[in-house]
Amino acid sequence: MLPERIQTQRLILRSLDNSDADDVLEYQSHSEVTQFVPWRPRINADGKPGAIIRKTSNFERKGDALVVGWELRGENKIIGQNILTLTSVEERTANIGWVTNPNYWRNGYAAEATSAVLNQTFILARLNRIDAHIDQRNPNSAALAQRLGMTLEGVFKGASFIKGDGGWCDMWLYSIFAPSGEKVKGV
Repeated sequence: MLPERIQTQRLILRSLDNSDADDVLEYQSHSEVTQFVPWRPRINADGKPGAIIRKTSNFERKGDALVVGWELRGENKIIGQNILTLTSVEERTANIGWVTNPNYWRNGYAAEATSAVLNQTFILARLNRIDAHIDQRNPNSAALAQRLGMTLEGVFKGASFIKGDGGWCDMWLYSIFAPSGEKVKGV
């Protein structure tokens, strides 16, 4: 669905594979990253840290997902990822999320990667709308959504169980519609 590789100014966006496990584990096992997502820090069956490398699907049926790793150009290092889930084929909608290795926060990588993923997905998947559900305790993620040109549509009360702190949380609903002739903001 997406090109095998998308190059931005500083990143190569691509599917993850098992050789990326150590890099992915760096952020998937970090409590600051997992405090706002519906999964706990990643561990394997032996109780030791272990990355989850989710394979990309065909993106043709409801629930299909694309996972895009963000590799630093010239360094062969994965520093974050997007996950895009098809929520309705008929309505041409999807949901997007992002996580970044905390060692690379506040450098614009999430905006750079996510804007490229949004642009390519709107074009190639012919989507009409992409939304993001963001924990209200995570204003940095909400700021990124706004930077990307997403609009706050409302709040889902008690909508998600966040395992990091073991509680239900309210989620902001941000969305963006297929751009007409211009690219998604962010870079």
